[in-house]
Amino acid sequence: MKPLLSKIAKPGCTLAAALAVGVLGLSSAQAQTTLVTTRAGLAGNDFVNWGTLGSNNTNVASPFNILSNNGVSLNVQDSGGTFERRDQGIGWGGNFAAGDPLIWTRGLNGPVTIALGTLEAGIGAQVQQDQFGAFNAQLAVFGAGNVLLNTFNVAGNSNSAGDNSAIFLGAVSNDGSAIIDHIVYTIGTNDFAINRLDLKSGPISNNAVPEPGALALIAGVGVSGASFAMSRLRRRRK
Repeated sequence: MKPLLSKIAKPGCTLAAALAVGVLGLSSAQAQTTLVTTRAGLAGNDFVNWGTLGSNNTNVASPFNILSNNGVSLNVQDSGGTFERRDQGIGWGGNFAAGDPLIWTRGLNGPVTIALGTLEAGIGAQVQQDQFGAFNAQLAVFGAGNVLLNTFNVAGNSNSAGDNSAIFLGAVSNDGSAIIDHIVYTIGTNDFAINRLDLKSGPISNNAVPEPGALALIAGVGVSGASFAMSRLRRRRK
């Protein structure tokens, strides 16, 4: 004869487990991001113009705050030190589009962290290392609470063509919800430049991270399920 506990625990626990898997599975799905390697693919509806920081060769202290075209506040930090404003074709002889306003890590290799004042559904920019030749660029994407959502690596080629061939490195949320809190750009051991940053707004995700109340509800349903099974068993025995 099996212990009574094995008969009464399964219904409640199974229900609680199923709900927990459903909620956490949904949260995991919503917390995913996809790599975007073209500006058109990001389909942004907002942008950050680094030209507002000053003219070519202007030193920009790190960290600094800047507003997007639609008024989103961003905090930008080079962990290595000070940024410098450059323009493609004038102060930067690379492969961005002619006249592109850039921020440059000024001889240091970053990483560069860009924190958003509000959650976004997509973000990205073109990047180029200061040294000509092949390089690998990395983008780490974080959600609220410093949760790592994804890390992407894209190979690039740095040259002086000035033909807008600099690689685009961005990310979007899979379901279009606003879950991106901040990003980090890194390019090996070399300094690098970033051109216009595009943003994509979207509906706020309410389930990106399970709320404490939701977890308590799951636990409560588990207990209720077990209690319900116990009461049914007692009625049958009577």
